[in-house]
Amino acid sequence: MFNVHLKKTLWAAIAAALLGCGDGGSNNNANPDQATLIVPQDIPPGYDYPGVRSVLQVYADQNDVVAMRRHSWNLWAGMTTASEASYNGAVLPIWETWCGTQEVFDSKTCGLLSMPKRQFEAPNQHAHFLSQGVSMALDNTQVVSFNKYNPAAANFLAKRHAQNGGLYDYTNGSDLVALNASWPQFTPISERSIIEAPYTPSSSGVQGSAAIETKPVMLYVKATGLTAIPLWRGPADSWNLENPTPETWKTCVLIDPASTAPAGTPPVPYDPNIHPGVINRQNTDNGGSGETPGCLSNQYLYAPMSTLYTFKMTAEEAVQFNKAQGGTAVAGDYAALVAMHVSTKEIKNWVWQTFWWQPGPDTLNNFPGNKLNMTDNVKGLWRNFAMCTVWYQTQGATSEQMNVCFNPYLETSPTIPSGLTSNCMSCHGTATVGVATPNAAFPISSLPYPPHYRNPINFDGLEFAPFTKTDFMWSIQNNATPPK
Repeated sequence: MFNVHLKKTLWAAIAAALLGCGDGGSNNNANPDQATLIVPQDIPPGYDYPGVRSVLQVYADQNDVVAMRRHSWNLWAGMTTASEASYNGAVLPIWETWCGTQEVFDSKTCGLLSMPKRQFEAPNQHAHFLSQGVSMALDNTQVVSFNKYNPAAANFLAKRHAQNGGLYDYTNGSDLVALNASWPQFTPISERSIIEAPYTPSSSGVQGSAAIETKPVMLYVKATGLTAIPLWRGPADSWNLENPTPETWKTCVLIDPASTAPAGTPPVPYDPNIHPGVINRQNTDNGGSGETPGCLSNQYLYAPMSTLYTFKMTAEEAVQFNKAQGGTAVAGDYAALVAMHVSTKEIKNWVWQTFWWQPGPDTLNNFPGNKLNMTDNVKGLWRNFAMCTVWYQTQGATSEQMNVCFNPYLETSPTIPSGLTSNCMSCHGTATVGVATPNAAFPISSLPYPPHYRNPINFDGLEFAPFTKTDFMWSIQNNATPPK
């Protein structure tokens, strides 16, 4: 891992060699030909990262909700604090310096990055039924996503790992299939797993680390006019109570990129006499004048774009965005972060938290989460997010009551069984790899998502016997190169 002084020295030297002079970019005109330099940075000290594993496990076992949420909010604060890197004139938050799927799984070039890595794609969980041979129409939500990996996670996936007398690359589909075939007869199911992702505790004043995976979720905002972004107000504010996907939400916020109001400005009722501009309706607001499904025009709210984290898209990014999930984005339009899954290997079964854009007040029923217990470490626009967290499938080690924690922008999809009762840990606990398949979309077999969330999953159950567990990381099965 780079230390601060080495990073700054290396940064300055290479930047001077590559750039010669100039600031390396402009906030108004994204130019991919302008060289820049981004060194992946981990969460800095001061944000309770990495937590003490034994302490965090007690929080989980005892269902200490306040302590767990404070820790998750501090993680969010650390991820979103300013990094040492800038791109196109804007300082990047820490998580934007992390490597993406292309660098970790494809090119294996996670080091010095020329630009923030955002490989737009339709969310994998929206197509998970395809892995089971079930054909379903994709959602019309227009959300796109990608994965990012902090240095500990990226370094872990970059290595070949010794198991069963062989060396295996977890980003290579052929290696994963070979690993699954290599287990000696009668190997206990509990041992049929890849090596666990790393956790290094802090010691003697030296900060440790833990593998972190994130899944940012984006919509887009047109560069001019007012763009309708759906606002989660619970299933009751949707035209579809069972699968309230974003395009069925009745409330939208009209986002104004021309407004100079600060990030803490709450949404207010829309008034065309006060808030001029042509309304850009997307697939996420496909009702047109209050028709169903889609936003009701009499429930429109208005807010400045500063309430969202956004960046201008290049022509290439706009094409990729449209290809991933439809839309009419063009160069100069903005990608806007509306949600993010975050998982950290701070306890054996990972710490799970998911965030979604929730400017102004929380939903009336606080479902599936809210902004309670947010610490003062969270700053600026990042305070406009709600959160739910789950560190145990049930509400503590002695409870039989299941936890519910999902992201409204993702798990409301009908392609995810029982999304409104789901939780991150149970879902990711089924992350597995098996044999090669002829399914081009999912060329390695795996267990399906849980059909329901009424009871906790036994992660050493017989259904896991034909598979190799991937330490709760669906990204391995989803992104590994196809087996030959």
